[in-house]
Amino acid sequence: MNKLNRKLVIVLVFILAAAIGLNSFLLYRNIARLSNTQIRVETKKLADKLADILNENIREEIVGDEFKQLIEISEYQVAVISNRGRQVIYSNLVDTKIKILLESEEAYIARSPVYDRNEKQIATLFVITKNNELQRVNTIFKAAIISSLILGIIMITIFLILLYLLVNKPLKKIMYGMEHNEPVNLSKSSDWAEVAKVHNQAFRTRLQQKKTQNEFFQNASHELKSPLMNIQGYMEGLEDKLYSSSEASSMVINESLRIKTLVDQMIRTSKAEVVEQSDICLETIDMTSFIHDLSKMIPKNIHFTYNSTENTIFQDRTILQIIMSNLIQNACRYTKDSIEITYSTQPNVFIKVRDNGPGIDPAIQEKVFQRFVKGIDGKTGLGLSMVKQYVEVTKGTIKAYNDGGAVFEITW
Repeated sequence: MNKLNRKLVIVLVFILAAAIGLNSFLLYRNIARLSNTQIRVETKKLADKLADILNENIREEIVGDEFKQLIEISEYQVAVISNRGRQVIYSNLVDTKIKILLESEEAYIARSPVYDRNEKQIATLFVITKNNELQRVNTIFKAAIISSLILGIIMITIFLILLYLLVNKPLKKIMYGMEHNEPVNLSKSSDWAEVAKVHNQAFRTRLQQKKTQNEFFQNASHELKSPLMNIQGYMEGLEDKLYSSSEASSMVINESLRIKTLVDQMIRTSKAEVVEQSDICLETIDMTSFIHDLSKMIPKNIHFTYNSTENTIFQDRTILQIIMSNLIQNACRYTKDSIEITYSTQPNVFIKVRDNGPGIDPAIQEKVFQRFVKGIDGKTGLGLSMVKQYVEVTKGTIKAYNDGGAVFEITW
């Protein structure tokens, strides 16, 4: 991410600098060209105007006062040179400079013909603008462009500071929190506050998962330790001849089955944790036939009732079977003599499993869906936890309460 930040900054700075530089260059070129063109146009106009004055009053040896006054006002360098012999009729230049300037490439010269009364050209008027005058104008524009570049650099610097404060700094905090598994504290007004909030929620979720995982391993090790210790005790008793071979074998088999049941439930529970929406395969299920098949696990001495206002449900068959079989087994374990299942779609889709046993122990009612929480006759304490996980992954809710026995109600 740091490399990405550097690349992003470099690209942005390059784009800004290129944009400012290109804009400054184009501005300088266009303004300078326009300014030079304007100066040359004005020089040419002045040459034509001075030539007109001379054309009205010309005598080859005399340049009138009006002509001289206009030159003094304009402050231009002017020379009038006769066509005959290239004699200088008038010049406000040093004589030695006339020829040099006229032949120099360092000056812009506007020419205009001068005619006598017979409209015969007798002289040429030169108005000279030195290139250093043009250069002076260009220098002014260059200074303005340099100032704009400096201003651009200042703006880029401010931009980089803002980029660091508003983007890079909070992003570094978030990255540090992610790398070191720590919460991130940002101002609520920060543009990254929502990202930090999501990170902190994920952080709290990971903490809770880690806590749950630790509790799971502690409880699992405890639950596995008990039957293993019993097996060890039976084998030691067999060695000390406290038990017969048949008694010890029967006890070891029972404890082994207990371990197998616990391990199977742990595997099912772990599978329930990794089920995602993409793994769910919804289909239309005939509830009457579905419940009839599940009712076969209910002992004959338990009265079973199924009530329904609808014949079908749209759900994942495998998940629904896991949910219902666990709830029915749980009801069989605690019921007195009857189990009732109710299915309805009004006002929402819900399934209710009720028994007429002693109900849920108030001491565990609030945490009945937690792992390894079990009643007096419970086995692993994982069944209801797994049921809740599957219900929630199918976007449903489940609650447990007492009403003439234990009631488990699922709503989708």
